Amino acid sequence: MFKWLLDNSLTNRLLVIIASVVLMAYGAFTLSRTPVDVFPDLNKPTVTIMTEAGGMAAEEVEQLITFPLETTMNGLPGVESVRSTSSAGLSFLYVTFDWSTDIFRARQLVSERLSSMEEGIAEGVVPRMGPISSIMGEIMQIAIPIDTGKITPMQVREYADWVLRPRLMAIPGVAQVIPIGGEVRQFQVQPDTVRMAELGIAHDQLDDADHHERGADPVPHGHGSRMPATGTASDSTSRQTSSRLRRDRPIMEPPMTVRAELRSVAAPSVTNSGVKCSTVGCA
Repeated sequence: MFKWLLDNSLTNRLLVIIASVVLMAYGAFTLSRTPVDVFPDLNKPTVTIMTEAGGMAAEEVEQLITFPLETTMNGLPGVESVRSTSSAGLSFLYVTFDWSTDIFRARQLVSERLSSMEEGIAEGVVPRMGPISSIMGEIMQIAIPIDTGKITPMQVREYADWVLRPRLMAIPGVAQVIPIGGEVRQFQVQPDTVRMAELGIAHDQLDDADHHERGADPVPHGHGSRMPATGTASDSTSRQTSSRLRRDRPIMEPPMTVRAELRSVAAPSVTNSGVKCSTVGCA
């Protein structure tokens, strides 16, 4: 076979030279149009779903949020695996598709499925999709030192949330910026359950009155006596809420069934260096 190939090549020299030139020209043409990626994307199309549920324990997050989301996402076309992580007040879901699935189509499928299952999870909990990022991306941590004699951790956290984060998000290539640490401003309404029982006021009435005064959406709460509500309010909110509760019930002595209090809630991962801004997915 090799002798036959060699004899024919020597006999048809001109044909062999022409074929070699054609193959070289085609190779050079293909090479000039071949995409070159120095850092190829090594992870499959993955959609991250983040859900925040303040006040829930890890077991409640797993049962009320993570498990329904896993069950729903498993039925999507092209899904290869669904991984999840549940912690106190947080749920992370990683939906991995096969290589042939376009990432934008995958996000559209996940978005449609999320919008159709709003009634299947806990009330007031809104799952959100994370940004498009890769495992080849860089994660930078920016620490803001705090001098407690001049500024409070709450003020530094507010600066990171409302000033630093928007500026970092405006930089091209930044996928997400997550402030961690410091103290989060929180306005709490703490009902006096004993006084409410004497006046015949239910938790639903207090909840409705609080929502009316704050102009906010309903906040899910359990059967306890404390319903944290994040937001801003004036000092007279407690008096207005109590007045609204007793509007249809004439009482000689004005009762104070709720106590409004402004508190600073320590955020997770507080470090001695201050507030950290985690910049995820930098190009």
